[in-house]
Amino acid sequence: MARSHPSRKSVRVPFVMGEHGTATREYIENSLREHGVEPRIVVEVPQRGAVLPMVLSGAGAAIIPLRIALDARHRGGVVRELSPGLSRRVGMMYRRGRMTVATSDFLDYSKRSMRAWLRSIDRHTARGHSWIEGASLTALTADHRVRERNYRDSEVRPSPDR
Repeated sequence: MARSHPSRKSVRVPFVMGEHGTATREYIENSLREHGVEPRIVVEVPQRGAVLPMVLSGAGAAIIPLRIALDARHRGGVVRELSPGLSRRVGMMYRRGRMTVATSDFLDYSKRSMRAWLRSIDRHTARGHSWIEGASLTALTADHRVRERNYRDSEVRPSPDR
């Protein structure tokens, strides 16, 4: 068993993480270690989707992406922002050759959506909300819009007798 580096902080927080050897797990562990924290992993799950249910059932804490954190918050979990925060770049992959019109349109739409998402969070934080609260309010508004649009576009209507 390897000993911890003497300058590393002993962390008593039990972590739930994905399998060893995955890019996300390596990124989180390396980020913690860069800040002098040696993670104490108490549960290792084979699928990322199992992290949140384990945390919500009390197995430990986890460092999770924002969208999953918002789901956890909605389901009664306690969500805190990391300081300093972690972020990762994402990219898009497509087949060789010229980008199709559909791919280009999707990429443009995704960029516009992300900018709008961040502007909405910024508006909420300017009103005094935390970043997590701002993201939660933004997600709730977006989800409401989608439900309203789906209802409006649906041919299924409640029966008049209800």
